[in-house]
Amino acid sequence: MKTTDLGPLDLSQAKRAQCDKEVKPEGMAVLTSHTEGSGDVYRLAIFSDGMCDGGPVIVDVMPTAP
Repeated sequence: MKTTDLGPLDLSQAKRAQCDKEVKPEGMAVLTSHTEGSGDVYRLAIFSDGMCDGGPVIVDVMPTAP
């Protein structure tokens, strides 16, 4: 299996519902990936403890340079 380092995960600016507690990521799923410009972009679903609606946070990320 090929792995890709996406760099650190910073969810401090993620939009959350008012009732959400601290975001504590527990799992991740890659929803899609595509090439944009000179790199790959991944759409991720981040599953966390403390989300009042139980839904994931969806983010788009590009791998950081090594």
